[in-house]
Amino acid sequence: MNELVIMHNKQAVATSLRVAEVPGKDHKHVHETISNLAAEKSAAKFFADELKRAKEVV
Repeated sequence: MNELVIMHNKQAVATSLRVAEVPGKDHKHVHETISNLAAEKSAAKFFADELKRAKEVV
């Protein structure tokens, strides 16, 4: 497998190992970045949902 991104169930996907390998980065750092992005997305979704609920109450 030489591709960075592959198609799986009609979605473009890549493994963190491959993402680290291509530019020569440490997998640990790539994994940490992915975890941080996932946490940010969860927090943003939570606050957006709370704001929506607050607007519905007013």
